[in-house]
Amino acid sequence: MRQTCLVLLIACLAAASCSPPQVPPPAKKVGAPSKETPAQPAAKAAAKGPATNGAPAAKPAAKSAAVKPPGPKAAPAKPFVLSAIELTPQQVTDGWINLFDGTSLFGWSSAPGSAWTVRDGAIAAAPSGWLLTHQPFTDFRLRLQFRTTGAASAVVALRAKPDGDPTESGFLVDPAKSNAKPGEWHAYDILARGSEYVVLLDGRQLLRTRRFSPLAGALALSGGAIEYRAIQLRPLDMACMFNGKSLDGWRRVERSPVPPQPAEWSVRDGMIHVEKGPGQLESQYAFDDFIFQADIRANSTDPARHPNSGIFFRGDRDIFWSGYEVQLRNEFSGGDPSKPVDFGTGGLYHRQPARRIVAKDNQWFTMTISASGRRLSVWIDGMPVTSYRDPGPEGLNVREGQARLLRGSISLQAHDPTTNLDFRSLCIAPMPRLSGK
Repeated sequence: MRQTCLVLLIACLAAASCSPPQVPPPAKKVGAPSKETPAQPAAKAAAKGPATNGAPAAKPAAKSAAVKPPGPKAAPAKPFVLSAIELTPQQVTDGWINLFDGTSLFGWSSAPGSAWTVRDGAIAAAPSGWLLTHQPFTDFRLRLQFRTTGAASAVVALRAKPDGDPTESGFLVDPAKSNAKPGEWHAYDILARGSEYVVLLDGRQLLRTRRFSPLAGALALSGGAIEYRAIQLRPLDMACMFNGKSLDGWRRVERSPVPPQPAEWSVRDGMIHVEKGPGQLESQYAFDDFIFQADIRANSTDPARHPNSGIFFRGDRDIFWSGYEVQLRNEFSGGDPSKPVDFGTGGLYHRQPARRIVAKDNQWFTMTISASGRRLSVWIDGMPVTSYRDPGPEGLNVREGQARLLRGSISLQAHDPTTNLDFRSLCIAPMPRLSGK
């Protein structure tokens, strides 16, 4: 599939009239895709591989290993230890995000009137029914912990349709035959990549199979006498949009008339650096539904002044500041991080402010953006800060309240003459469009 897409990409680049393709890419910040299994996580790469004619850099597709049933006495390489609920700095750098913030059901939905609650840092399931993530995911590694009471079984549905019965649309993971003891915390470590599924329970392989299922969908948790916590996901097979050496694959878009201090874009030490503004750096390629990650640093010499910037997506080509904007501004009022100024870092400008300012100036932070139809979500350093469904009429002009579902470019903003920011490890993976989204 990847090789086919690369052939199409090369053919497209040779045709002047060809519209920008969406490029299904290989890996973000990780080593060879074949290394990423629950038992053996991949190491981070520097995301500095050369781009191909400005397109996200591709890596050769790994050969598919034959799927073998697990041995009856297979054991983990190391003693199993439950993962910490909080993400470590290294996990954040590697691209992990929290699907559950430990205090609320933000980013999740269930049937109206169902009794899903949060208690002591865990999700307490309703007696029946399902709890689903707002955002769908495609290829990923998932970790979560669960504890059951009595005969309850913690069934997890992967890539489930957002509406309907997850048992009919999703890939089901059921520990019923695993001898997981009630009353104790247990941990899933799950890999979903294409048709391949690998499931570890408490460090031991429970399942390894290939099966046809939807390529993208929500994560669904089953109800019953069950608690869930430490629900963490890492997107896989993301492509580098920036080669770390040049601005190949990007183009400057200038405001008209040209401002007194136009943005100055450069590459230094493997980073995209920008000073002054206003200005815009736009991706050569267009995307509609995707998951995107980037490391960002807002540089400030004055504690009272916080650089203002943003990342635009689904924007019109060569049009200044169009599409949805995820705000970059590490500022809050009254000493309260839950009161962002001007929507705050991770907020959707003119749509939904960030729940909390997580990032700080002069420090690197990782932003994750997921766009699936009308569903838009943002994580900062793995913490969910925005989850929004655009109710507006479908159209092209986001600033006029329309919901833009068509693909468009991704752009970095230089807001004003005080702009001073760095970007690195810009990576993306397209997602299939889900019906009804």
